[in-house]
Amino acid sequence: MEFIENSPHGVICLTFGTVVAFSSLPDHIQKSFKDAIAEVPQRVLLKYEGEMKDKPKNVMTRKWLPQRDILLHPNVKLFIGHGGISGVY
Repeated sequence: MEFIENSPHGVICLTFGTVVAFSSLPDHIQKSFKDAIAEVPQRVLLKYEGEMKDKPKNVMTRKWLPQRDILLHPNVKLFIGHGGISGVY
């Protein structure tokens, strides 16, 4: 919660749930995401399995994100997900 609350421009939550392991995406796709994320002023919470190479400075990775608790926080400005039941709620 400290990461979210101390984000002056807000937070983006990015998760593909259990449907897609972000770490299993091809390297060029991961690089495109990282390059784009590095350009935004917001901090980004990213569901990522394992250690991310070349992680942008504005990113915090976790193997699991409590979506309901995170999405209810007023500092979360955008949610990008795969359309699963938790994200829809």
